[in-house]
Amino acid sequence: MRPPPIAVLALVCLTAMAGCLTALDPQATGASAGEDTDRERRELTFAPGPGPTDRRQVTDTLTVPDRAEGLAFGYELTLDDAGEVEAWLTTPDDDEIQLTQTRTMQATTLADTVLLEPHPGEWTIHVDTSAPGQLAVNLTIQPGAPSFDAVDPTGRDRPVVAVVDTGVNPYHEVFRSADLATSELPERVHGEDDATVLQVPVTPEATYRASLAADAGLWANVPDERLVHFAGTNLLGYQLDGTELPQAPVLDQSGHGTGVSHAVTRDASRALVVMVTGADYDEGVEWAAQQEWIDVISLSWGPVVNAAGTAEPYVSGFQTPDVTRMAHDNGKLVVAASGNDPTATVTDTTTGPPWVHAVSGAQPNTTARAAMSGNLVDTVANWTQTLADHESRNDTGQASGTSFATPTTAGIAAHVLDHVRQASDHEGPRDDGVLARTDDGPITNTQLRSALNRSAVYWNTTDYGGPSDPGPSVPVAPTPWVSMGWGYLDGSRVPVAVDALLGDAVPDKPAEAEAWMNGHQRARETYWASR
Repeated sequence: MRPPPIAVLALVCLTAMAGCLTALDPQATGASAGEDTDRERRELTFAPGPGPTDRRQVTDTLTVPDRAEGLAFGYELTLDDAGEVEAWLTTPDDDEIQLTQTRTMQATTLADTVLLEPHPGEWTIHVDTSAPGQLAVNLTIQPGAPSFDAVDPTGRDRPVVAVVDTGVNPYHEVFRSADLATSELPERVHGEDDATVLQVPVTPEATYRASLAADAGLWANVPDERLVHFAGTNLLGYQLDGTELPQAPVLDQSGHGTGVSHAVTRDASRALVVMVTGADYDEGVEWAAQQEWIDVISLSWGPVVNAAGTAEPYVSGFQTPDVTRMAHDNGKLVVAASGNDPTATVTDTTTGPPWVHAVSGAQPNTTARAAMSGNLVDTVANWTQTLADHESRNDTGQASGTSFATPTTAGIAAHVLDHVRQASDHEGPRDDGVLARTDDGPITNTQLRSALNRSAVYWNTTDYGGPSDPGPSVPVAPTPWVSMGWGYLDGSRVPVAVDALLGDAVPDKPAEAEAWMNGHQRARETYWASR
């Protein structure tokens, strides 16, 4: 099925101009963006508007071609006298899209940015004012963002990690990616025939608040259920349909999602992060599970109780085990947080199922608030980190918990996958649940998970100084696999995991650890086979 055509960008400005309309079609004249070209001019006449007799309205028709990817439509509006200005478009389907409605003062210049779906056909531009003065419209059609028809500059696919969370701050400098131009998004993100990714040209001003103000109109019109790319960053976003958020979709309101996203990219700088937002996280996982171009799904949430005993009625409405199973069956590695407490995870709806890689948090070589959280997990990772602030361009803050150990693990997995793809000259979209193809055969999510497990390391009791604020925590036991699963993962273990996937030998685990972890996995399989 062909994806919908790419959206276009409409810029609405109030400026001081003469009363005329200018139209330039570079596809017909050969002009390019920003190029000086003679423009055909047409005079517009004012007609009575639909309101009081002192209102004036001007309309014009714009033809959107069948191939409209990357076009940027700019409208400049002028009102000599103070009054109320209203501008909107009528689509070929007779739907109305409001462009701007603001009260202005003489000589004041305002700007608004709106994202539109450019259905081919006749679009009508309407401008309505309550003031009797002169009104001018200037329309310029020029090429905007390049179409998404190029692969990654290395010729190999970047790994893609989906994060289902609270949103992200696309203005923060940690997500700026100078080597990731819009045209360099991996081809598998959008398909081979038509662009399906909407470019959102966020404006990084001096401060976060200034950036939001500059893009106020943009955020008010980002559509639901449309994959967007924040130009110049390694971030994409997808907002579930029909969800009501306090501000703009995809923007982070709490800081949790921004920190999670940073934890991914810090361990996998070439990875793309897809932030999936909405009220129903299970629906977000289901959407990510159905995107063949997503490699890893990172989940830092779950119900506060597990699926055992009296909790069963509470969790009966959760579809998390079903959607994570779908993701696993579709070839994704699903990584989930075990929670910030020392309870077992086998019956948890998020981390209990055997197809999920359960992550616990730990802080090595220091005195910490807690040594570790969660029991009966697959691996552990650093849970106290310095991560990007969700309301700043460059500030960071301390964050702790398995919420951040989990995306760290997802980032490590993506980093491993990236190296394997480069080592094997893997190119092109993945298929049939295959994450990469090597000379020795395909690499699947199960093999990637096994490589992470095999490369993880155990601590000794001397590696941990004890909690500075004793509470519900798990100490490092003489048999560390009880609390650490297969062991601790950080960036230093990436080469070992890569070697494991490319056929090189890795250190053996203690026989007791093998027996414990294999028994743990069988217990998960038995429990969840009956759910």
